[in-house]
Amino acid sequence: MIRVRVGGLLIEGDGGSSPFGLVDLTGWTDSPGMRREQEARATGHGAFSAPGYLSGRVITVDGELISDGPVDQERQLRRLAGVLADGSFATAVVDEASSSLKAVVGRHDKPDTTVEAYGRLATFQLLLWSPDPRRYGESHTYGPGQTAFHYGTFRASPTIDVVALTNMPDGYTITGPAGRHFDVTQPLAAGHVHRVEMRTGRVYLDGALQVGAVGRAETWAIPPGLQVAHTLVPVSGTGSLAVKVVDTFI
Repeated sequence: MIRVRVGGLLIEGDGGSSPFGLVDLTGWTDSPGMRREQEARATGHGAFSAPGYLSGRVITVDGELISDGPVDQERQLRRLAGVLADGSFATAVVDEASSSLKAVVGRHDKPDTTVEAYGRLATFQLLLWSPDPRRYGESHTYGPGQTAFHYGTFRASPTIDVVALTNMPDGYTITGPAGRHFDVTQPLAAGHVHRVEMRTGRVYLDGALQVGAVGRAETWAIPPGLQVAHTLVPVSGTGSLAVKVVDTFI
């Protein structure tokens, strides 16, 4: 049974106990569109190659609302109308037979509702938009000496926690795949933690964003199906690292 949880609503497939029943879910498992800038070759065939990027994901939830009477129907329809009505974003979770995946979504358009039987049955369509087309599953943490990998289908950007076991006054380097390295020049005192986000290249000290802490920021992601080793190389002192990676799907 498929379940969709978003904005305080639980929308369930056949056999569920929620008054909101799921009839169809589209745009969740499909691959979103690709956008790419093209520049034609002035004196040749075709165009210059350019990287492509995925567009945002539009998700359509079609369902039925089963009510106990007119009052219950009106109350539940008001709940539906209020989902993300302030323009905010929330985490949508879709539970399927083999996985539970999530994405941050906002309202794409107003919900479309039709009362089919007064006090008994209404149909609805909920339109959501995810600016990040990726879907995320379970997270995995790997310690020193372990290779990091994930079970998704898309490149996953890891988060690396560096703990100073003794004072590391001269910074350190994190080495990754294909000879890439991330150099942190900020000192790290014993017992304190740097968090390095490979998606953004940002460094946090005990949860606070640091400015000017990075000497060289070669970021990387972990491809699906591959194991990637990470090594901490302090300039002086000793430390330990832990690599966190989330199953990432498209």
